[in-house]
Amino acid sequence: MLRDGRAYDVNWKREQATDGTAFTTGEGTPVNFAKGQVWVVYAEAP
Repeated sequence: MLRDGRAYDVNWKREQATDGTAFTTGEGTPVNFAKGQVWVVYAEAP
């Protein structure tokens, strides 16, 4: 995740296509997004 000029490692999880997507840190803490528009790009890990 890129936010405020910094990069963060973030995990995402969605059990079913109809569920919402949960974004968490490596420790499992929910990730907060800044207010406003959010752009999401999923990329395969190397």
